[in-house]
Amino acid sequence: MFANVGSESRFWQRIWHNFRCVLVFSCGVKRPTRPWLLTLAGLTVLLACALISFFRQPETETIEPVTILSKPFVLPVTPRDRFAATLGRNRPWVARAERAFFGERKPVKVSTDIVRLTGAAFTNIEAALNPETPTFNHTNALKVWFLNEKQLKEFGPKILQTPGTEMWTNPQLLMADGMGGSIFTGQSVPINRKLTEVGFSMRCTTIVHKDATEMLTEIVQSELIDARVQTNLEINARLNVPKGNGILLVKWPSDKATNGWGFIIHPLQ
Repeated sequence: MFANVGSESRFWQRIWHNFRCVLVFSCGVKRPTRPWLLTLAGLTVLLACALISFFRQPETETIEPVTILSKPFVLPVTPRDRFAATLGRNRPWVARAERAFFGERKPVKVSTDIVRLTGAAFTNIEAALNPETPTFNHTNALKVWFLNEKQLKEFGPKILQTPGTEMWTNPQLLMADGMGGSIFTGQSVPINRKLTEVGFSMRCTTIVHKDATEMLTEIVQSELIDARVQTNLEINARLNVPKGNGILLVKWPSDKATNGWGFIIHPLQ
């Protein structure tokens, strides 16, 4: 939807240039005539209407509840980003116009409980939870549930009481709508004369819609084995989370890994 940002930006810059030429010429006249004032007023109204209709065009894309991505996500270009990029981010009046058109960026808090799953947890956790049918059930042993706050509070303690589970960490990311954030827990080790991160990392961005929050995330867990880095967990996903809901994500271990992982992401808005 936002692929042709460069060409669209040049198009609107040309319109803005022509509008400024008319404005400068009209202001240069000592006593502007009535036709010039009417022309200037008409151009102003047309430009404002065009900008609002163009940058706030309705969203027509249908987003699946869960989409597994083949590679790490690229930060999306939102309508307000196009607006600022077209008119110039460094101009003070553009920032004011952006807030006037789109409002303040909505704050988003991504609060996550990360649980390591070992041993008996592989067979006991779903029986202990007994939640509704997963929103997403993938063949690579990844399951996702969208649950409301009450359900998450109910299932959270059950997860920790299940044999074979261990609370690992609970990172929190404070972000704004359309902007990204990340967290890393681990160390940087020299591999082939290059520092490589080993541990746990989570990167995400959110886009707040009227009835849902679109969340793009990349989750990676790795460890150092015999002087080489082994990736035990890698999830790249796009989640369209209904308003007021959080996420329960469970990933069983792969052939190379001995641990599975559970992620409880509390309601985003």
